[in-house]
Amino acid sequence: MFSTKVKAWIKVYVAGGAIIGSGFWLYNNVVPTPEQLLEEFSPELREKYYREKELRELEQRELIKIVKKTMKSNDPIWKTGPIKSPWERDSLIVDKAKEQQQDTFKEEREQSLELKELRKIREELKKIRTESTKETEDIVNEKRKQSWFGKIF
Repeated sequence: MFSTKVKAWIKVYVAGGAIIGSGFWLYNNVVPTPEQLLEEFSPELREKYYREKELRELEQRELIKIVKKTMKSNDPIWKTGPIKSPWERDSLIVDKAKEQQQDTFKEEREQSLELKELRKIREELKKIRTESTKETEDIVNEKRKQSWFGKIF
């Protein structure tokens, strides 16, 4: 019915379709979603991810501004002058004001996170102290009731 060349090409297309289809199926069913990856992280890494998320978004916005400014200029890409990557601190053209602004942003963010953690720890300690005090008083009262010395006094 078909010549050997046509049969060979049919086999090629079927094999290629099977490879592409199995790749698509594997990607959709095996590769975890970002939410699943975050669930798999340890609590420390998850906290670090959320803490640095705002900084990454800020860097991305800064990069988009740089790209827009570069698009508007008529100069070649290597002559963009004062535009530098927000991640390169050791580049030849260093904008100290932006660098200091980023450093202060990071420091303020870290300090606010430390303050939040300290408040949380203080609240937990206060809660533990009150529970401990209550349990201690209960134990002391129970011991007084049980001992002959406690019955007298």
